[in-house]
Amino acid sequence: SSVSAERWKKIQNEEKNTFLGREFDFPFPDVCEAWGIHPLDPSYRSDIKSDVNALFIGGTLDGRTPLSNAEEIKKGFSKSTMLIVDGAAHGDSLFVGSPRITEVFLDFLKGNSISDTRIVLPPAIEP
Repeated sequence: SSVSAERWKKIQNEEKNTFLGREFDFPFPDVCEAWGIHPLDPSYRSDIKSDVNALFIGGTLDGRTPLSNAEEIKKGFSKSTMLIVDGAAHGDSLFVGSPRITEVFLDFLKGNSISDTRIVLPPAIEP
């Protein structure tokens, strides 16, 4: 989908002050032009408004999709819950790092209310 001009400018400004720059994003969005993939119409990026029940799950160590991304999109979902997993990255730890994550996910799918909105994973390496 590439990136909007506004967001691309923000990325370029922010990468100057980060340790890894855009390493997580390489080779995107640059490769899109090389492959002849054109950016989607700006209407593709219009704000989402929905009253569908939604569960957003994010990890505090997710370098690819930070919690702020989910929080931004969550604003458009009037019936939504955010589950934050402390110590989870973008991969498996986000979904299988604790049995409680699965329990919350299943409660959501069953239509039950979600009691936990934050789960703390044990450290990957014990001190």
